[in-house]
Amino acid sequence: MPEGINMEAREKQIIRISWIGITGNSILSVSKIVLGLISGSLAVVGDGIDSAGDIITSWITLITARIIARPPDHRFSFGYARAETIATSVLAFIIFFAGAQLCISTVAIIARGEIRMLPTQLSVYVTLFSIGGKLFLSILHLRVGKKINSSMLIANGRNMQNDVLISVTVLAGLFFTFILKMPLVDKITALIISLWIMRVGLRIFLQTIIEMMDGVKDPAIYKKVFEAVREVTDAQNPHKVRIRQLGNLYLVSLDIEVDENISVKASHDIAMLVEERIKSKIRDVSEVLVHIEPSGNVEKEAFGVTKTHLDTPK
Repeated sequence: MPEGINMEAREKQIIRISWIGITGNSILSVSKIVLGLISGSLAVVGDGIDSAGDIITSWITLITARIIARPPDHRFSFGYARAETIATSVLAFIIFFAGAQLCISTVAIIARGEIRMLPTQLSVYVTLFSIGGKLFLSILHLRVGKKINSSMLIANGRNMQNDVLISVTVLAGLFFTFILKMPLVDKITALIISLWIMRVGLRIFLQTIIEMMDGVKDPAIYKKVFEAVREVTDAQNPHKVRIRQLGNLYLVSLDIEVDENISVKASHDIAMLVEERIKSKIRDVSEVLVHIEPSGNVEKEAFGVTKTHLDTPK
C-alpha cells in the first residue's frame, strides 16, 4: 500500500538538508575566496563568490520549509504547500541564469580569441576540493529530494550538480588547452555545458508551471483513481475526476453514482470506502472529495476527467 512520508518529518528533512547546504557552501565559499587570494587566482576567488550565491539558494529552501509548515488559515485555506512550487521556480531561474551567463561569457571569449591563464597548483587543488564538496551536496539534495518528493530540494541539487560540471569543465579546459594544445575544444565544451544547464533550468520551470496551473505531472494517476473506485462494489460510473497538486500532496475530487434507494448513511459509507481505496493506491493524497449522485443521473458534463477521456487515443 503506497504511503506518503509524514508531513512534519518531511519538513524537518528539508530544514536539515538546507542547513547542511548552508554550512557546506559557506565552507567552500570561504575556502575558495581565501585560498584564491593567497594563490593569486582571480578565477578561484570568483568561484568562491559564486558559491556564496549557493548559500542564498539554501536559505531559500530553508525559509520555504518554514512557510510550508504553517497550517491552513482563513487566507490560505489549502495551506502553504504551494510555496515550495514558487521557490522551485525561483531556483529554476537561478539555474537558467547561471547557464546563460556561462554561455555569454564563453561566446565572448571565443569572439576575442582569449587563451586561459595557467593557474597555480594550489588553485587546482582548491577546484578539486570544490568538486568533491559540491558533488556530495548535490547527491545528498537529489537523494533526499526524490525520497520525500520535494521539487525544491531536487532543483537545488541540480543547481549544485551544475556547479560540479562547470568546475570539471574548467579542469578539462586546462587539459585541452595546455596539454593537448587544443584550446577550441575547451570553449566548445563550455558552450555545450552552458546550453545543457539552461535546458535543466527550463525543464524545472516548465514542471512548476504544471503545478501552478493545477495540473499533474503524471496523467496515469487518473487511472489509479478509476481502478480504486472499481474495487468498491456499490460505487458506479466515476466521472468529473479532478486532481491538483500542492507541493508533494494531491487533492482529488470526483463524482460517483449509487443506488438511489439507499440511505444517506449508506451513501456516505460508500464515499468513505472510495476515499480509503484511493488513498491506498496513490501516495501522498491529502484529501478526497466525493460527490454522490443517484444511478443513471443525466446532467450536462462539466469539466473533469472521465474514463472515456483515458480510453480515447491521443
